Amino acid sequence: PEHVFTLAESFEALRREPHEARDGHRQITIFSSGSLRMVLFAFEPGGCLPAHTAPGYVAIHAVRGRMRVRTSNST
Repeated sequence: PEHVFTLAESFEALRREPHEARDGHRQITIFSSGSLRMVLFAFEPGGCLPAHTAPGYVAIHAVRGRMRVRTSNST
């Protein structure tokens, strides 16, 4: 099976959600199957994702803007 989505449309729908952003960001899972999960985040200026853990590998792609990422291995 395939899962087709348009990232730009998903992002705009996320930004238009009527509730307030939590910790300066909004998020939605756009795909989940087995151990693979794709989560789309929209950060407001100064927004953050509180420290947490995620099972498996994490890939981060900045589509627009800049971000700072800290990991347990970073100095």
